Amino acid sequence: MYAADDDLLYTWALDKISEVADVVLFLTNQTYDSLDWWGIDPLWHEGDRTVQWWGAFSIPTNVFDGETLLPQGVYIKMDTTGRNPDDWRVVGWLYNDIYYTDNESFRKATKVADFEVADLNLGPSETWFGTDRVGDELPLDSKVPPVAVQPEGRRFKVDEAAKFVEWMDFSFYISFTRDTGLRLFNVKYKGERIIYELGLMEAIAHYAGNDPVQSGTGYLDTYYGVSCAPRRAIVWPPPRM
Repeated sequence: MYAADDDLLYTWALDKISEVADVVLFLTNQTYDSLDWWGIDPLWHEGDRTVQWWGAFSIPTNVFDGETLLPQGVYIKMDTTGRNPDDWRVVGWLYNDIYYTDNESFRKATKVADFEVADLNLGPSETWFGTDRVGDELPLDSKVPPVAVQPEGRRFKVDEAAKFVEWMDFSFYISFTRDTGLRLFNVKYKGERIIYELGLMEAIAHYAGNDPVQSGTGYLDTYYGVSCAPRRAIVWPPPRM
């Protein structure tokens, strides 16, 4: 277990980020503590060191959950090896594809006359990432949708107490777990077992991009629970999502 305690790490990281609060405000036009900071998963290993990248994201103030579409381009690299926060440190900052090895070099760079500030990724009140209908309603779109009908009742049998299903020449037991979701056991065809256990062992959401957070993220969903709520890209740190 090389990942640090979430709450402790978040408190520590925000304290470190506050040391460049002026820089974050200059670059994003938002205060550091009004942004959401989260990063890669799983964590990286560089030799015997545990390393992670976090990025700053605007938090939407409208009804649409578009935070993952609002990165602000400011990224912090941290060495969080071990369980003791006294041993953790900020390794560097990345902005506009330029890497800075410490707070002062980052701050000093922003003071140079020709320092390039990237166009703001607007939010959080913007609605361009919303899913409301745009334009006129489609013909007949307000009509009640079709429903499935079984005129003579179910074409399968279910023993709810035993979680047992029979359908045509098939039969099986249903199970359910938080980590891997739906699973079938003892699947038989014409009375002969063809599968002992059928289910999803793992699911991975492999991200990609030109920044260290997107390019360094590959969520292993059993950690968060395949059977839990639908995936949201923002999953870390859980207590603040």
